[in-house]
Amino acid sequence: MTTKQKIDELDATILKTLLKDARTSFSDIALKCGVSTALIHNRYTKLKESGIISGSSVVIESKSWFNLALAVELSVQTGHEESVIRLLKEIPNFRNVLHVVGKYDIHAIYHLKEFQEINEIRKKLSTYEGITEIKFVASNQIFGLFPENLAIQPNGNEE
Repeated sequence: MTTKQKIDELDATILKTLLKDARTSFSDIALKCGVSTALIHNRYTKLKESGIISGSSVVIESKSWFNLALAVELSVQTGHEESVIRLLKEIPNFRNVLHVVGKYDIHAIYHLKEFQEINEIRKKLSTYEGITEIKFVASNQIFGLFPENLAIQPNGNEE
């Protein structure tokens, strides 16, 4: 039986702050929370050791390189989902790939410079074994990415 890591208000504040800006210093978080920098460091270490925090990343403003976001919806034969996800991961400019429930089995976001690239992606995907249907929805505006909006609430030690 696995147990969930207990998250209190301080842990939740640390996580929300770092989701908004992973480079926020422990001393800034400590000041915000009214606790010591050492306490923040210890809590961060525990969150990392428990697997709640697995790393940090830089978010690049994709408009610098890409003009369009392409939502790719795929229907996949049963048993081929994981292999299709692995194949998508190998294609440059696929940003997010999700195994979903609904009409389609896989939802992915691809960033492209021009609409002509859609045909290239369609041709490539249609050669993959297990893909039975492909649907695209393109957008020329990316309104935002809000990792800090992840609902993080203090909880008890649930078993």
